[in-house]
Amino acid sequence: MWTPFGACVLQTIALGIYAFRVGKGHSVEVAHEISGSVDGQAEALEQGISDAGREREVLRTQLAERDKVIAGLRLQTEQQARSLNEMKSAQANLEQALQTNETESSEWRMNEPALRRNWTRLSHRCNRCDRNSILRARSVRRTNPRTPACRVK
Repeated sequence: MWTPFGACVLQTIALGIYAFRVGKGHSVEVAHEISGSVDGQAEALEQGISDAGREREVLRTQLAERDKVIAGLRLQTEQQARSLNEMKSAQANLEQALQTNETESSEWRMNEPALRRNWTRLSHRCNRCDRNSILRARSVRRTNPRTPACRVK
């Protein structure tokens, strides 16, 4: 009666030792796998951080280049605005000058007959040099209307 019981206890102890040994070896494998996967994850994280750092520098460089381009475009826009304002001012001056010329031209056209009469009265043909001349002084005309204005001798 005690023999089956002793055999059962002995079998339980052997089974416990076997399970312990198998579990011990298996836990070591799991530990190695975990440490290996942790190392792989750490390397992947480090690689990701390194890539992100490089990408950050590239983006900063691109942003600096864009800022330079924007500043250049702003400067160009300001210069073009100044140039446009100068052109508008010049156009206004030209329009005013044109209006003044048109006014003077209309005054000239209105006074043209009187000016032609005065011109013909003041000019005469010089007998000595056979050129058209204008009397230089009214006093010459008043004193002697036949005196030539060119005074060629």
